[in-house]
Amino acid sequence: MLGLFTANKPSEPSGTPARSRLNPRTDTEHRAVSVHLQACPQYQLVVSSTAKRNYFLNKYDLLSLKTMTSPNKKYKNRSPIRYYIQQEVQERSRQKTLQITRSEQLCQCMIQSMRAKEAHMKV
Repeated sequence: MLGLFTANKPSEPSGTPARSRLNPRTDTEHRAVSVHLQACPQYQLVVSSTAKRNYFLNKYDLLSLKTMTSPNKKYKNRSPIRYYIQQEVQERSRQKTLQITRSEQLCQCMIQSMRAKEAHMKV
């Protein structure tokens, strides 16, 4: 990795280690690689709420998938945010949808919605 460390200045003693400094060229390359990786479907991430809402999965379906977590920046006292690989979520959703029909999915979604509304009204 060229350019990550600067050479010792002539005024410094020879035993002093060189100071590290980011090279703007390599830093830009890292950003470009990061943007490229985000565009690849195998590296795209989905948060748990999106996986539940868009892919008709529940928390038990997500248990078997690999997870990455990060602290919740907006609400510090809440649980960390869970990220899942989008391809794995899509595959799990396909497996689940092969087992039940679309009308059954919509029926389950309506039942869950009604239960949530009833629970909210009781409080």
